[in-house]
Amino acid sequence: MNLFDIQSSLLEAITGDGANAADLIRPSEKLTPEQRIAIYRKAYFARLLGVFRETFPGLRHALGEPLLDQFALQYLQSHPPRTYSIDRVADHFAAWLSSTRPREPWADFVVQLATLELALSELGDCAGLEGKPIPSARDVDALGPSLLQARPTRSPALRLFAESWPVSDYLQSLHQGENPSPPEPASGYAVAARVDYRVTLHRIDAIEYALLTSLDGNRTVDEARGETPPSKARDCLCRWANRGWLASI
Repeated sequence: MNLFDIQSSLLEAITGDGANAADLIRPSEKLTPEQRIAIYRKAYFARLLGVFRETFPGLRHALGEPLLDQFALQYLQSHPPRTYSIDRVADHFAAWLSSTRPREPWADFVVQLATLELALSELGDCAGLEGKPIPSARDVDALGPSLLQARPTRSPALRLFAESWPVSDYLQSLHQGENPSPPEPASGYAVAARVDYRVTLHRIDAIEYALLTSLDGNRTVDEARGETPPSKARDCLCRWANRGWLASI
């Protein structure tokens, strides 16, 4: 058995029922192989729960730590770790919450909050524009009337959200050290972006959301703007360029 096979077997023993513990772990003077695996299992799941608490501070605040832990343990039963790194163990947590949620309005708040927090976590690891030349508002203005024929692209480190609950406001309030209460449903739009290795969250309006969503590098500004006046589209592009949200124009 090579090292990879040994590591795989140990991970299966820790996250499974420990049936093959005796084949992998020797007994100590006081503990059987199964008891030694049980110690590792307890410590391992404590580390896993720590990942969930760190990744989802908003859910931890909204649900309370015991309930978040309960959801996390239920999720891990159907999505056990399959790699040696636990950093991305919660990657499918929001989707799991969505598929198992009860038919209650507040469940949408929980799912949307988890989706936003997971996206913020993923933005820390994704490809971005750091170290690359990016357009500025001056570059946008320099195009003049030809801007309408430009085909801008968004930064790859940018995520858009259409909310039916104000989860972005809730999370920003929490990050500012406040103690937000569960909100009432309210539609809105938000952008999460990483610029210069810093992840920020911004509220935007419906016009900005529609235009920014359309900037895929295939459509021209004129095609993407819909009913938005050209002057409004130019102002948006200048603002987004200054914020580092555009990869190109």
